[in-house]
Amino acid sequence: AEVRALLCWHVVEETEHKAVMFDILEEHLGTGSRAYAMRVAGLLATVAVLVPNYFLTMARLLQHDGELTNVRSMARCIRDFM
Repeated sequence: AEVRALLCWHVVEETEHKAVMFDILEEHLGTGSRAYAMRVAGLLATVAVLVPNYFLTMARLLQHDGELTNVRSMARCIRDFM
């Protein structure tokens, strides 16, 4: 419960950072279709790096705890990710 509360707080903080970054990008790139395409490309690149890293890190942590082959542990981690 404590970790969940910390993660929820972190999500709110990251949302604030996203809003600030959006304002900066809009100021420097403008608001046209080129700016939109650059934002989309940045999002896709970020997702392509973060999602695999999440699952690799999850697998390493489960392996360290001896839970890598525990299907329930894996399902719980995936469920919590979604």
